[in-house]
Amino acid sequence: MPNHYKTHQGQSLFDLVIHQYGSIEPVFELAAISKLSLTDKLPAGTIIELPKHEGQINSYVVASIQSRSLVPRTAPDGINEAGGIGHMQVWVSFQVSSN
Repeated sequence: MPNHYKTHQGQSLFDLVIHQYGSIEPVFELAAISKLSLTDKLPAGTIIELPKHEGQINSYVVASIQSRSLVPRTAPDGINEAGGIGHMQVWVSFQVSSN
């Protein structure tokens, strides 16, 4: 396992630990070592030093992600923050029609 990780757009610390360890267990240790909050936005290309996790790595999850060439990305990004149905208000920005 590498000792650093280069983040991708839309990733959170949770995505990073799932991608590298197959579990969210190391997220608190990673946040403390990196001096980051669990909710900090990670710009794409940020280099994060990875701790040597004492717990067990879920190799099944890691292998499944890697075999499909997936990159977990669940953090809010500019597209999601621009609005959408979750940000609309009935009768203000979202009109209900009787048609």
